[in-house]
Amino acid sequence: MMNFSIFSQKEIEALAAAAERVLAEAGVRVEHEGIFNKLSSAGALCDANTKIVKFPADLLRGLLSTVPESFDISGINGRIKTMAFGSGPVINGIVTDPWILDYPSGEPRRPKISDVERNIKIHQAVGTDSIYRMVMDVEEFQGPSSQWHALEAVLKNSDRHHVAAPTSLDVLKTTLEIMEVYNGGSSVSGKGMLLVGIPILSPLTFTELYGDLLVTSLEAGCDVMATVCPITGATSPYSKIGSLIQGHAESAAFAAITQLIKPGANVLSMNSPSLMDMSRGFDLYHVMDKLLWKLAAAELFRHQGLLSGSEISGSIPARYDMQTGAESILFMAAAKLCEVPFLSGLGTCCDANGVSAENILIQRSFLNAFEFFEKGFDIGDIEANISSIGHIGPSGNFLTDDMTIERLRGCEFFNDRLFDYSREPDSPSMLERAHRRAMEIERDFVSPVPGEIQDDLTRYFEKLYK
Repeated sequence: MMNFSIFSQKEIEALAAAAERVLAEAGVRVEHEGIFNKLSSAGALCDANTKIVKFPADLLRGLLSTVPESFDISGINGRIKTMAFGSGPVINGIVTDPWILDYPSGEPRRPKISDVERNIKIHQAVGTDSIYRMVMDVEEFQGPSSQWHALEAVLKNSDRHHVAAPTSLDVLKTTLEIMEVYNGGSSVSGKGMLLVGIPILSPLTFTELYGDLLVTSLEAGCDVMATVCPITGATSPYSKIGSLIQGHAESAAFAAITQLIKPGANVLSMNSPSLMDMSRGFDLYHVMDKLLWKLAAAELFRHQGLLSGSEISGSIPARYDMQTGAESILFMAAAKLCEVPFLSGLGTCCDANGVSAENILIQRSFLNAFEFFEKGFDIGDIEANISSIGHIGPSGNFLTDDMTIERLRGCEFFNDRLFDYSREPDSPSMLERAHRRAMEIERDFVSPVPGEIQDDLTRYFEKLYK
């Protein structure tokens, strides 16, 4: 792996100290009564009228010191992977979003249950480690049950680790019940099967709802993830460095609160600033500035021993074009350079509001290219290569050399079925190849979820729909 850094050690220490000062001087509004009282008892400076909590540096550091530096995730079939700095990253993929980027029209449209089913099958087929389904309705079903139809389709077709981002306490409690059914009737407590994403509301506010979600998730034995998304000029300073510092302070406050509730609880930290387009009032999530934010956030989290994640890809346009491809691969480059243990959002597009089956496969091919690049050269067989060169000698050719025959169909050189090597102008594009591959996966897919668990899920969801 390359040793890549955008800050010196002195600069990292200065930024970490700046985030500590924000928490010590500005503080965080904590609207959850139980957490507010715990912080007061622990030695934080708490104002009962404003609910502002200020963290003395020694208290903050003490709480952060108990955050585990690694933890395992798993699926229902015992597929376990460790999240830790320096280990191979966990790849998280997105199944559904507010929009589906349609093929072949290239136009955004609302998600259907068929999109959810197709996308989860593709993630399963390409080896995505972890699945995230945004709590979204699908077109065929109306009312509160619509989002649950989407989750039913996901769970019946995937045995992987799952990420949830509940929008209410009732949604979280129902999700926990469903996960128990999914786990064959056994509790998921401590199993590493579910990571619950819980926000801090920028700027510097921990609401009563988010407190309820955190306490309930920890009591259920789930791992938790801070989803911190300050918007420059709206909910954070209109500067790259100011939004970085505020987002890091919010992430550190979340991790500290988590350890106060349950020391040693598994926490994943995320700091994902975005840019406010001040002329139109738009929140632009996948701007080029985010490449720097990803790298900077990863260095700060690593400095404080906090496991962190980064978006693996993304693009602003709601279409398939050159900009979408360029932005996707640049975001993936930054995510890989971060060397964080959790890479999220495989398949995302439309400025983090869309997903498509083709995009999942294209971005997976980009990831394959980066993984090949990271391997570099293997110089362990220098002698074999000298022997090959000597055997053929001057003016010969290597078409039938033993090394050629042995490695011709191996992985010596990069090859991916979505890349076009034909040099023919009428050859199928990467997008066309991705669509064909998506149709193949859907046609040949066999669910890895045991039949009895699928039946149990069917019975549970039928009761839920009623």
